[in-house]
Amino acid sequence: MDSDEIIIPTEILYDILRLLCDGQTIALHDLNNKSHFHEFPWAVGQVCRHWRGAFMSYSHLWTSFTLKPGTFSAAYFAEMNRRATIYLERSEQHPLTIVVSMPCSGTEKFPKTVWKMLLSCLKRWKKADLVLGNGAARDDLLKCRGYMSSLESLTMSIPDDIGQKSYNGFQVGPHLTELDLPHLGYKARWQFPWAQLTKLKVVAFHKSFDFYGGNLWKLLPQLKNIEQLTIIITSSWNQWLPSSLPMIRLPSLRLLEITLAMAKMFSWFTAPLLEHLHIHGYDHWDRSFHNYQRYEEEITSLIQRSSCHIRRLTLEKCRTEEMRTIVRTVASVEELSIDCPNSLAIIQDITGLDGRMYLPKLQVMCMVYLVENPVTLLEDAVTVFSRLLEARGKELSLASHDIVPLEKFVLRLTLQGKCPDEVLEVVHGWPSFAQLYINGSLFKRLTPSL
Repeated sequence: MDSDEIIIPTEILYDILRLLCDGQTIALHDLNNKSHFHEFPWAVGQVCRHWRGAFMSYSHLWTSFTLKPGTFSAAYFAEMNRRATIYLERSEQHPLTIVVSMPCSGTEKFPKTVWKMLLSCLKRWKKADLVLGNGAARDDLLKCRGYMSSLESLTMSIPDDIGQKSYNGFQVGPHLTELDLPHLGYKARWQFPWAQLTKLKVVAFHKSFDFYGGNLWKLLPQLKNIEQLTIIITSSWNQWLPSSLPMIRLPSLRLLEITLAMAKMFSWFTAPLLEHLHIHGYDHWDRSFHNYQRYEEEITSLIQRSSCHIRRLTLEKCRTEEMRTIVRTVASVEELSIDCPNSLAIIQDITGLDGRMYLPKLQVMCMVYLVENPVTLLEDAVTVFSRLLEARGKELSLASHDIVPLEKFVLRLTLQGKCPDEVLEVVHGWPSFAQLYINGSLFKRLTPSL
């Protein structure tokens, strides 16, 4: 290194490394680092001796690990164990993020020794994402009950157990507040500290939810501190419940994400702080439970019972009639996000050009629009968006219209090939509060109108 070269202070390098390692994990099962020198994190140590020293000593860099099964030789296992020991030592005593995938029951191809090393640091686990099948990997974890003293966030795919076992390995977790349970609905009973959770996400497919679903109503009263609740069911739910149910109060709930297949849940509880509804439509093949009047009444009843103010509405994979039914119930919405096919009809409704005015208080709108058809349909879509911006723009005369003008409009457009010049020319004339992203990149207008 030349004497006149400027050396970046180690503290600044640490800040750079912190940004580099944000959201990244080190794969403990992948030792082919020579083929990944240009990737994170190994490329950092190849810059120069000074950078390598900072790379080796920055303990936060060595706190996120991934572990997966594979076909490994005895020598490979030995080297994996050696490196895992070094990496964990470099992490010092900092909190750990652990991602482990072991969906199969057999462990002959799973690095069991490395897994036990991670379990030995269980008290330092802060965030975990686990896919564990029926086998030793899961059983070793469940034996560690009471050692998850630092765990704050857990994503765990529940394995399919035979019989009705009860697992309490996660029942003691004094800091666990975020829980994500994909594929829930098996016969085993998994116990968690429900009362302290602030975020809960449950995802189940088809009829797998039916067995556990009967306990959902019993679970809700325990969610005393829940702020964000997500229930995603991909088919209509037919679980029998008592005809008369006492009302449940969720005093801290602010976000409810739910499928229309679970619309009956709207009648179960009150939520005075509820401000964001995220609604998923029915599966395209499930047409037997379309009762628009039913869930319109249930959503309206929930809002009236709770005296809550729904400020944000997110619609995902909803049909046109589903969207129209829902927006009628939440006229006070100020922010709207739509990721649905055939969404142009509801956009036309929001313009109010046909005499019907949906969402008069709307200020912020975000759209995801996928173009899979001929370019002419894209041109028609942009025309509809342009009408919306014109009808709900800031130049709107509030004296003659009892509506609020849009403050922000974001359109995320996904299409194959190049966007036609005719479309881009129209977009150039959009007002400054409108933003267009094409395939993830912001489209910069040369002369946005004021």
